[in-house]
Amino acid sequence: MTRTQVACLTATAALAVAAFFAGRGLHPGGSSVSPFDLDADAYEAPSAIAGLSKAGFSGFTEGGAEGRTVISGRVISVTPDSITVESHGGRSTLRLSGQGQPRRLEAASKEAIRPGVTVIVRRDPGSDVAKAVLVISN
Repeated sequence: MTRTQVACLTATAALAVAAFFAGRGLHPGGSSVSPFDLDADAYEAPSAIAGLSKAGFSGFTEGGAEGRTVISGRVISVTPDSITVESHGGRSTLRLSGQGQPRRLEAASKEAIRPGVTVIVRRDPGSDVAKAVLVISN
């Protein structure tokens, strides 16, 4: 080995030792760090099924603790006594009674929106613009 080769090997070894100690000096406190919150609670499935909510999609109850359950989705089948609706939460088959008569939604003007009527308003997240207003009752 020539003197130049020995000098290069010595310089490389010295640089490696210096880098090792510099890296140890920069290491944070000696404890391991995780990118995850290891103290977080375990995942639990939501208690409510998507498509089912109390009192018109808002999550609040209507008329006491029971409230009314609203199911929204696509109609799969209809018989004279029942209707089957498919939503994100699955399929629901409901009996049709004389009390819950079908209603058809029709276009209305802004005059239909007045104090005392019940409405459902759809808006985009983070916006205060009403994209759709459904007048439920007068």
